[in-house]
Amino acid sequence: MIKRTTKGVLNPTFVSILILVIVSLCLQFVQIQNKNLYLGYDWIFHYNRFYDAAQQIKEGNFQYFISMYGFSQSGRIINAVYGPMFAYFNGLLLLICGSWFKYQLFTNFLITFFSAVSMFFLLKKNEVRSLVSILLAIVYTTFNIVQGWLFNQTFNTWGAVILPIGILVATNFLKKDVSWKLTFLLAFVVTLSIQIHILTSLFLIVILGVFFLIGVWISSNKLNLMKSVIIAAIITIAMTANVWYPLIELNFENVMNPPFLSYDFDSSALQVSLFKLPAHITIIVFLLFILQFLFVLYLRVNLINRLATIFGLLFFLMATKVFPWNEILEKVPGISILQFPSRFLVVAIVFIVLGLGLSIEQLIYHKKKIYTNVMYILLIMIVTGGVTQHIIATENRLSTWNSETVISMDRTTILMEKDSSVLKNSFSPKASLDAPLKLFVKPTPDYVPLKNKKLITDANFHPYQEYRQTILDNNLNSRIEKSVENKKLILKWQSDNIEQQTLPIFVYHRTQLYLNGKLLDKKNIVTNNIGALIIDSKKGSNVLIVSYKSSPLFSYLFIVSVVSWIVFIGLSIRLFYRRTDYL
Repeated sequence: MIKRTTKGVLNPTFVSILILVIVSLCLQFVQIQNKNLYLGYDWIFHYNRFYDAAQQIKEGNFQYFISMYGFSQSGRIINAVYGPMFAYFNGLLLLICGSWFKYQLFTNFLITFFSAVSMFFLLKKNEVRSLVSILLAIVYTTFNIVQGWLFNQTFNTWGAVILPIGILVATNFLKKDVSWKLTFLLAFVVTLSIQIHILTSLFLIVILGVFFLIGVWISSNKLNLMKSVIIAAIITIAMTANVWYPLIELNFENVMNPPFLSYDFDSSALQVSLFKLPAHITIIVFLLFILQFLFVLYLRVNLINRLATIFGLLFFLMATKVFPWNEILEKVPGISILQFPSRFLVVAIVFIVLGLGLSIEQLIYHKKKIYTNVMYILLIMIVTGGVTQHIIATENRLSTWNSETVISMDRTTILMEKDSSVLKNSFSPKASLDAPLKLFVKPTPDYVPLKNKKLITDANFHPYQEYRQTILDNNLNSRIEKSVENKKLILKWQSDNIEQQTLPIFVYHRTQLYLNGKLLDKKNIVTNNIGALIIDSKKGSNVLIVSYKSSPLFSYLFIVSVVSWIVFIGLSIRLFYRRTDYL
């Protein structure tokens, strides 16, 4: 028993993960020491989402669609179309942590650790030795594409956690063995990406599709491979029914204002220059690309390494101005949903790190001892450089926290308070979780229900401005008392006269409204351009009760999703105890 326990503790994989835990904790040192928060351009949006989910859990007032606590309690739909279950997961973490500082610190650790683990397994399962895999995994966690959640709360950073495992599945398509573990891992990673970040899932599906076609082409077991993928697709559809069906239903029944659409990709694409590194790319990232390019020229690399290098360079070019994005946009305007070509960089880096790991493994395995020593010295230098750059970046961002605005400002952010000490104190453990959300506001109009489709392309329509006037600067805000009871949002206010008023409440097709005890007929409901309710209030006390009646089909499909997850987890545990190696 003692021998078996000792063997388990000293298992190389266990030791590797323990090292990654320690490194991930160390990378949080600057924030732990200074007890500061890093608040970038997207924190207001996502922290409102998670606060709303946290309050639903805390008070037991679950409302899957409309926001009853976050986003100024405006009844707008966000979480239902943006990783709903992951929002509840973050809401639960927020409740457990109890403060925004602890929540940010813990989620920063999670994203650093799991990105390192996913990269480690991508390399290890492609036969890169443990030490090389550990070192490259550490380097990967120091990149801006991973630490974007720490500095700017950019949500595509969570994709940097998922992508290495997704690409691991893709490389398995090129191997001889096709088993149930491939089916389950494929279903799991695509489902997870859809539940967290749909754009990441689109990248992943394209990558998996290409590798699948190559795998079918070279496989001697084509039928089993195709069967495995089809079964995984069916499982994924079932487990993500809670995501794709609301998207379809909401967009079919409402005119949803799309997120920011860019029609000038050149302005946000990376500028490649011989004299200056583009944004998002450190000298370490640049060095990895150069090294892998040189290795591929020198070595006779295998198929996976060759494909990793090709895809890495292709996605890198797609992230830059070298790629003719604006010309493509003119012909296919639908791709404007990508917003920023620089988002392709994360895919490029994952592929290049994989290729570099395979190249280093090949050099160490086949060449003389001097190559081994040189490679390890080079890797240690790269790790040191990556960690150093990360620490410098965290210390530099302290200046923002210590500034008058406390956060990274943009032209749409509004401060309701000018005193920096008051702004900072709103994040203290003694303050309520919604305190900073009241002091820092942003008129982000994503997914609000527009009055008609023409507004989307109307140059004279300014949704940010209308959102600010209707929700943030509404004269009624100081007079309205808002509360949540029995899964309903309740607004109470006094009117001196019978008058027409625009309430800071959004109305979707399935939003139900009771004004002064009377159900408002959908045909008679009047809204402004961004879907805010316009009513004739009576003199004296007024009460508006807001709720959302989801369709029966959604309820059935939500149950399908939950049951599918339960069955999937049960079967996964059963296969695990049969010694099935998922990773």
